[in-house]
Amino acid sequence: MKVSWANQFEAKLATLGPLSSKETILTVAQWVAFNRKRISHFVPVLEDQLRKQPDLALNLMHEILLMYQNTGRWESMEEVRVALGDQVLLKNVPSHIPAEKLAAWDDLNVFGNPMIVNQLRKKMKEKEASLSAADSSQEVNLGDTATPASPQVVKAAAPIVAKESPLPETASALASTADHVAKESKREEVVYDFESSGIPASAVDATQFQEPCRKIVTLQIARDLRNDSAVQLSSALSGMPEDIRSACAKAAEDPEYTIDAATAKHFSMRISNTLLDTNLEEQLENIKVFRGVVDSQRQARSELIRLLVQSRCNFGADDAAKAFYQADRAKADLQHRKIILLDAMELEGLDVGVDEQGDQAPTSDLAPLDWYKASDDEPPVKRVKVDF
Repeated sequence: MKVSWANQFEAKLATLGPLSSKETILTVAQWVAFNRKRISHFVPVLEDQLRKQPDLALNLMHEILLMYQNTGRWESMEEVRVALGDQVLLKNVPSHIPAEKLAAWDDLNVFGNPMIVNQLRKKMKEKEASLSAADSSQEVNLGDTATPASPQVVKAAAPIVAKESPLPETASALASTADHVAKESKREEVVYDFESSGIPASAVDATQFQEPCRKIVTLQIARDLRNDSAVQLSSALSGMPEDIRSACAKAAEDPEYTIDAATAKHFSMRISNTLLDTNLEEQLENIKVFRGVVDSQRQARSELIRLLVQSRCNFGADDAAKAFYQADRAKADLQHRKIILLDAMELEGLDVGVDEQGDQAPTSDLAPLDWYKASDDEPPVKRVKVDF
């Protein structure tokens, strides 16, 4: 089943989010520029995206509108820029477009008509004025004095209001979502069989996790940079006709396979110029590097999982809790011995030299560590008091 261009574009947009980097957004913008002849399929998707996620849609369209600026390929994107201005932005004017974006569009005359940017500014001001008027009207209505209803009237009207004004779908959905989140927020114990992995248990220092994590983050930058060429090559090859694909597959399997001049000419007329001008050796090298980066990230993630299983998710919290409680018991014993010492010195007539008021430091109760299970040879844990 062949996937439509609109569905392909929606799949690309699904990979973006509010925290997507500029490089990731630029990758999708370059994919749109590469498939610019399909702009009629992309316009409805961008309109829907502008209504749902205006900030993300504006960032993506900004990269598309500035694509190939100050280069010889600027004119090739004219149809795309005009479509974005006339069919997307003017028909679905967002409540706010950053001033720096409008200034850049105006300086480059991206839409081929400076009036479009002026119309966007005008419509945004009109929308802002209408919103301000609506807010003012609401404040006036809230400020009006109304005669309070008696408790009897409210009680009698409650069933009628509930029947004629049911809970809105959005409110009920939010309520059910809140209940669902509240249920999921309860911590549940998860049982995992570490022994089934075949990795023996041993102590793992927390610093050992730094190197795999650093490798994953560092390689992600190289992966984003290489992702552009990989996506472009994939898009170019996906648009190749099936009979040409079949001929390429036969030529790869049989070195003696040939085609006549007429077929070669026919094929060349049906293949895009971008694909014909592609440097295959360079693209293959980029793909190999991209694959190496992905494999390295996979190995680093596997190393992280191995360390987690090896450590059994035990990083010394029990030992630290045991030392904490032992220190508290040692402190209590020290206080007891100090009292005995002071009493003995006082009985012997020696100068104690202790300020009773200044010797007592304020204490604060700390909640006991419920997760810590003391061993049988340890005395029961009492509520800990610490000085501050």
